[in-house]
Amino acid sequence: MSLGPAHHGYYYQDVLTGIALVDLLLGKADVVTVDTKEFGTDRFDDVNITHPEGTRLRLQIKHTTQDRELAHETFSQDGRNLKLDQLLNSLLTDLGTHPDTTYRIVVRDTHPDADLSVALKPVDPATQLPDPLPGITTAKYQFDPDALRANQPWTGLVSHLDDDALRLACDHLVVDTNAPASTIDFAAPGPAERALMRRVKDELGVGSPPNTDVTPEAAAAALVLPAHGSR
Repeated sequence: MSLGPAHHGYYYQDVLTGIALVDLLLGKADVVTVDTKEFGTDRFDDVNITHPEGTRLRLQIKHTTQDRELAHETFSQDGRNLKLDQLLNSLLTDLGTHPDTTYRIVVRDTHPDADLSVALKPVDPATQLPDPLPGITTAKYQFDPDALRANQPWTGLVSHLDDDALRLACDHLVVDTNAPASTIDFAAPGPAERALMRRVKDELGVGSPPNTDVTPEAAAAALVLPAHGSR
């Protein structure tokens, strides 16, 4: 299958949504919503997961077919709908009514470029921050509020926030880079497809007795269909 970058990105979101739907089938999630804004300026609407204990995970997924650094323009401009001031405003608006929420931006881009790395710092592995979704292994970063204050263009983008609000937003926001690639083909799966297939095989029992009449490939593809329909 040959798809343009935009359609490849939509498919990639559907694969990751399929991974989230496994949690719904297992009872580990109560609700999974796709492309649903909670309010007009919501910037975290791609995939939203509500867990039985009341915690929420809100994912914004940005795909690229190129191997490239995560450019500072991703957050200093709004070409990818990730301009930092808009992200933080959206996060704080949502967090005000849903305090048990984590916000994650999942990108295929690699490490931050030099201008972004002054403010976007690697998460200490000792914190054992979980992956955004099971099997979606990433490099994890968070914005440093002090560095945002001290460096351009970031200081201008956060000047409207007081220190407490800025620290709160930075504490709840994770940027996941190096997300696994997709081949758009369950017959020749990439890492993203394999993550979904592994979940349906290992956790749902697909392909093992008494479910030998369904293959992991077919079950994984079947989960992508409602993800696509929801989007």
